Amino acid sequence: MKTPVEINEELVKEAFFLTNFKTEKELIDLAFQKLISTSKKRNLLDLSGQIQLATFTFF
Repeated sequence: MKTPVEINEELVKEAFFLTNFKTEKELIDLAFQKLISTSKKRNLLDLSGQIQLATFTFF
């Protein structure tokens, strides 16, 4: 999907320096992956103590 967007140039420069990526697409893809991963982990941590997991006994 192509979407024109203004991005903070200083953040882009620092991200390029830290990752050695060559394209903004690579940076944006990584940013989305990290955002999704972090959000999923946070959601799981929020559930901690709220759900009870079943205990299974194996033969």
